[in-house]
Amino acid sequence: MGIPHLTRHLLPHAQPVWLRNSDSPNNQHHDKSSTATYTDNNIVSSVVIDGPALVYHVYHRLLSWSDSGGLNPVDAQPRADEVSIGVMQFLVTLGALRVRVEKIYFDGALPLSKRDTRMERVEKSRQKLESFCRDTAGGFKMSSVRRTPLDVRPAKLFGRRPVPARLRELPETTFMVPTVIEDLKRRWSRVEIGRCAREFAGVTANGDDGNNAESIFAGLTEIVPGEADVYCAAAARTYNCAVLTGDSDLLVHDLGPEGSVIFLDSIESSEIQETSTDGCTSIMTIRATQLRPASIAKSLGVVSIQRLAYELKRDPYSSFSTLIQRAKSTTGVVEDSASYIAFMKEFSLQNEAETDTHAPTVWSQKSHRPITDPKLSELYAQYESSDFSTPQKPPHIYLPILIESHDRRAAWMQGSDLRLLAYSLSNLKSTTGRLRNEAVTEHMRKGRRIAPVQLTLLSQGEIEQGLGAFLGQVRNLTATYQADDDGRGSSDPNTLTFWTAFALHDILAQMEPDERPSLGKVRRFLELGYCGEKLEWGDIHLQAQVVVIMYSIRMLREVICLGKGKGKVFDDDGWLGGSVRDVDSELVGFPWLRDFTRGRGLVGISTECARKVVEGVFALLDECDGDGCAEEAGGLEGNSNGEAGLTAEGEEERVTTASSSKKRKKRKTSNGGAEGVMPTHTKGGGNGSGSKRKQMTNMFDILRQVGD
Repeated sequence: MGIPHLTRHLLPHAQPVWLRNSDSPNNQHHDKSSTATYTDNNIVSSVVIDGPALVYHVYHRLLSWSDSGGLNPVDAQPRADEVSIGVMQFLVTLGALRVRVEKIYFDGALPLSKRDTRMERVEKSRQKLESFCRDTAGGFKMSSVRRTPLDVRPAKLFGRRPVPARLRELPETTFMVPTVIEDLKRRWSRVEIGRCAREFAGVTANGDDGNNAESIFAGLTEIVPGEADVYCAAAARTYNCAVLTGDSDLLVHDLGPEGSVIFLDSIESSEIQETSTDGCTSIMTIRATQLRPASIAKSLGVVSIQRLAYELKRDPYSSFSTLIQRAKSTTGVVEDSASYIAFMKEFSLQNEAETDTHAPTVWSQKSHRPITDPKLSELYAQYESSDFSTPQKPPHIYLPILIESHDRRAAWMQGSDLRLLAYSLSNLKSTTGRLRNEAVTEHMRKGRRIAPVQLTLLSQGEIEQGLGAFLGQVRNLTATYQADDDGRGSSDPNTLTFWTAFALHDILAQMEPDERPSLGKVRRFLELGYCGEKLEWGDIHLQAQVVVIMYSIRMLREVICLGKGKGKVFDDDGWLGGSVRDVDSELVGFPWLRDFTRGRGLVGISTECARKVVEGVFALLDECDGDGCAEEAGGLEGNSNGEAGLTAEGEEERVTTASSSKKRKKRKTSNGGAEGVMPTHTKGGGNGSGSKRKQMTNMFDILRQVGD
């Protein structure tokens, strides 16, 4: 994760290059923005890409252009979908210049040695969130709320400008990386590219099979069983190409004699004048700065860049000339030392046989569908390999810092039961012959710290009960909307509208009736993205809770998809087959990550559709009488500061696990408040019209009862 000062010492030895392909070996190119004339020796036509680095690079480039229009810092942040569009435009621009992208690698697991560094980064993000929430406790004016998507164009992606200071105060947008992976694997067909960016209609990429319905980047994108930079280095050796990255660690890897590193922040557009037999023409191209470690080592006279980096890490305060002299020693004493061997282990694959960059990951070989979520990838890596796990310790999941209210209970407390089902199912799928785990530890924000929360994994019987309860909730909500559906899709489990309603119901069901926001406020949230007269942190926190629940459902669906099919763990003819099949059929059209992370509420939804959604949710909560729901014009019920009744961080936090011996607080219902019972409509029972209702058990209560 970077050796201090290494890049600064080596940059004077970098060379300017163009990212493009050349049709003629005799062409000369004059860069109008400088006095340099380049030949084809300065052209880079083949690259491998560090996926996470590209995602964050595009994010910061877009953020640097977001300071216009008076947007508040929360709404100025590029959303995951906009970052994904930016990544697509970056890649197709390279394709238009005939630069061959060999591979795009994403981290699938981090080694144990990186856990402390990871925790430091998560804590730093938490501190940024805490400071920003404190400074903006009064909320944001309506005039600062974003109402249109960002204008994403290649000129912004390849134009260098600093990020305004006020926009650097928040953690980065959550779920960017899994959204980009999902889209690279499944979204960016030639048709979809043309729809989102007409100037790129008809583009192709190496690996494109010519199918207009398939993503042209699917074959290039891979989540690897380890850190992406290790596989990028192996690809650079294989293809003699450049690595596009933001990580100076790539300089220390063995890239081979022709492999090189191009830092993404050095990339910018440039107009060049091309001289050929037909005369002079001006074209746009991409200029960058390249570092070739093997050539630099030879120029400096050192044994290798690895040896120089080792000396720098061991003594970062010595002068560069002193470090060079130390790195020139050829006695072999340093190379044979335990400290040097340990240093180099970080920059090599654990198994040299894995340097075949075309080999799929262990878990991809065992499933019909590759993983698109790095969190799940790391979970399976801990199941399958001792390189990523500690003996006798449960697997660890590191949940990112959300853009949420820091003063309230973490939004990650929502959906924990759904994630518990996913973890338990994935545990059953782990390699035969290995001891299955008894728990999974989630690391999340708890108050002013990052703390572990251990979830005890469920048995087969408990999993079946949990899946059945979840299925019952989905079907109850479907039946409620089918009674009065006018074709807008609120009853269709394949729509974002339906699952937003499901998440809202899940959140409100865990609150006392007098703590819930009014029907009118919830409807306003869906239509405008905020409940009151301006954007409050309560609105932002409510959206974070909605997204967490939907992400947890998505995680459950991906685990099911990885394990189902003939001969798989969730074989239709085997145990759990029926339950898994039924849940999978309900989730077959579950929204994409880019859709449910696109913004607050369902901005753009019609007033009538928003009314039906909210009335359906409140009907299930038994807040409606036979004459419909009365909208309250005041603030959020039971909460004078407009914070949607969300639990303050100072209150006791709890996570439901199968082994918990504590009792949940009883939920009140209008028909007696029996514990563990949720009032719902029967199928076709109308929308609060006095139809007979039956008692349904909520999945949270089933899991609690199992634990009791």
